[in-house]
Amino acid sequence: MSKKEKVIEQNKLIAMNELLLNIGHQYRQPLSSISITASSMIMQTEYDILNKKEIISSCERIVKSTQYLSHVLDSFDNFINNKDVDHKNNTKFLSEIIFELIKKKDIQIKIKIDKEIKIKKYSSQITQVLGNIFQNSIDAFEDMKIIDKYIFVNVNKKKRFYIIKIKDNAQGVDKKSLSRIFEPYYTTKHREKGKGLGMDTVYRYIKYMGGTINIKNHIYTYNENEYKGLKITIKVPLK
Repeated sequence: MSKKEKVIEQNKLIAMNELLLNIGHQYRQPLSSISITASSMIMQTEYDILNKKEIISSCERIVKSTQYLSHVLDSFDNFINNKDVDHKNNTKFLSEIIFELIKKKDIQIKIKIDKEIKIKKYSSQITQVLGNIFQNSIDAFEDMKIIDKYIFVNVNKKKRFYIIKIKDNAQGVDKKSLSRIFEPYYTTKHREKGKGLGMDTVYRYIKYMGGTINIKNHIYTYNENEYKGLKITIKVPLK
């Protein structure tokens, strides 16, 4: 094998390793949900308190989580093979998963979307991006022990771009972390919460779509109260 061929093979291995780590990052939350649901069913069975209604509800949660895992694989496949597919149904499903996650964490989400906007191209990728960003906010809320938790989402169209603005009140991050936020494997979270691939994945998706992302600390007022958190601005081309 020539030196050039060795370099190509090494790059393939590096790319494959990054892909597997990213898939692992996306799988962690739903796998945890499946494990908790199944463990709860076992415990309730042992104490003979598992009823038909709870069995159906638990099985539905497991099915939804496994379907989500399948959608994640489809999304990575489309991303890698540069497929331009209408993900209308997939996006609706992924959105439901995201909002279910937020609801369980007692987060108030405020959304403003221009009525004219109908995102079809890259819709699945955008949903994955939002999922990763929201998960970061959820982790930050828990770490900072925030009681009143807010996520604001504003989507509009400007010239040739969709503009997606997201902000939370999770206190933001320090300057060092902000400057390194898109670096793979860099994380301020506890080891069990992540490997530092969430925002790296976000950056890769947005770059793939030909868009840009900007993140900064932000202080704002809502209902006469002052809050501090991250403000994220994403620009994605209409075509």
